[in-house]
Amino acid sequence: YMGGIIQKMSLVCSACSTIICPKEKVYLERCSILESHVYTYDLDLFDFVCPCYSATNPGDNRFDVIRIQPSEFVVLSGQATDEHTWFPPYKWRMAACHRCRCHLGWSFHHPQENTDSPLFFGLIVTRLRQRETIDTEEEELPDPPTFTHPTNLDAFLQALMRDGFHAFSDGYTAQSETDEQEEEDDEEAEDQTRESENEGT
Repeated sequence: YMGGIIQKMSLVCSACSTIICPKEKVYLERCSILESHVYTYDLDLFDFVCPCYSATNPGDNRFDVIRIQPSEFVVLSGQATDEHTWFPPYKWRMAACHRCRCHLGWSFHHPQENTDSPLFFGLIVTRLRQRETIDTEEEELPDPPTFTHPTNLDAFLQALMRDGFHAFSDGYTAQSETDEQEEEDDEEAEDQTRESENEGT
């Protein structure tokens, strides 16, 4: 494995510092709003300006939220509803940090489709922090060299596939037996030479 370390800016959970999304997933386009309870202003975030939505719920609680693309680090709860939605016609559900379960905001879904997949999140600015994070990126390895002529290894592998391993093992066994026989013959010849020398003395 060959890779490089990349430093990037991300939004993290203010409670546990879990990464929620990189800055590239923040929406810079404005969205239609429930004008009676929401107004939009520009927010300086990272090195850009994005729309922030100051939204009030039926309990008269106000939240400043930004829109981000769907994130795997956010978990959803509750049934999708379009009641008092800040971004009509989208339905909403509750959204929380997948690690510490801190309430981060809401997910928004297609009004006609019954799905668990959100179109975007509206996350509370004060529940997030801007943080420099570290990521790794895998580098592509160069292609192995191409040989135009077969090597000895190529020939061996081709013969192995053609004849099977037993052909090589049988040959090795036969060669081993031949070597052992030659060693025995040499030892026997040396013994005979010693006996002749002893008889001569």
